[in-house]
Amino acid sequence: MTKERDSRPIPAGGSSARVSAERREIALAGAGRWGLRILRELVACGARVWVVDPSKEARARARSEGASGAYPDASGLPRFDAAVVALPTRGHAAAVERLGSAGLPVFCEKPLTADAAEAEALASKFAGRLFVLDKWRYHPAVEALAEIAAGRTLGPVRALRTRRVQPGISGYDVDPVWVLAPHELSIASEILGSLPPLAAARARFAGNEVVALEAEFGASREFSFEAAADAPERVREIVLECGDATARWSMADEHAIVVEGRQSGRRPVDSTPPLAREMQALLSSLAGGKALKTDGLEGAASVRRLESARELAGVNRDGRRSR
Repeated sequence: MTKERDSRPIPAGGSSARVSAERREIALAGAGRWGLRILRELVACGARVWVVDPSKEARARARSEGASGAYPDASGLPRFDAAVVALPTRGHAAAVERLGSAGLPVFCEKPLTADAAEAEALASKFAGRLFVLDKWRYHPAVEALAEIAAGRTLGPVRALRTRRVQPGISGYDVDPVWVLAPHELSIASEILGSLPPLAAARARFAGNEVVALEAEFGASREFSFEAAADAPERVREIVLECGDATARWSMADEHAIVVEGRQSGRRPVDSTPPLAREMQALLSSLAGGKALKTDGLEGAASVRRLESARELAGVNRDGRRSR
């Protein structure tokens, strides 16, 4: 397929500057709720997107959202520059294998898989061209907290605590912990630079089905998170405790970090949605820019950490009590 040069300005919601003068061709596996959001951002950035989804209704929605074409399976795809996998988690491995066989970069939604051995095998097979879409690593507030931690502007980091809780969850093919907890690990990786070893984990169940996981990392509990689908209300919170002050972000004031202690006050952050920033970074990487922040090896390591935390908390592979 002949590439087209596109000099049009990027529509609102995309980058304010072009990522590349060359329009990129992206294969997108999955046009569900999240796949459509990815599609909109890629199109807003000037990419041509070819969608694969077995659902006729999903393909019609994709075309109405700007897809250049939509196919029931990957065999009908035209040539593309990279692939994005936005299928339900249980379909990630097969899609990565199928689309990765073209020898091009593959960007897979988190978690890479719900099985550590499977994730590690994919990361090894597609080393250097498999990446995981951890959108929270592109959240302006998370990046600002990472700068505070790295620069020690509020003193040395003492602890990082995160919460991602809500009343319920539905529409996924894996349990709530696989849906919610990977975000917390990616946030910690971005802010702290690396994760300390797992120290403790506790799960909550509704009957025999897991609905929540709390985990602590490091000998001094330097990082801890709660991911739950049994809370009375929806909460997203990140608290960075430093030697001289505490920096806090929450969804109640999502475009700012609040510092308590030395240098106290409200610090506004960029309001660009993290998914838009992540898709801009994806296309920039294809044009020779920096690689995405989470490669396949780190994505597999995240799956291994979460699998270990689940096992320690008494959760089996099916999301049920193991003891």
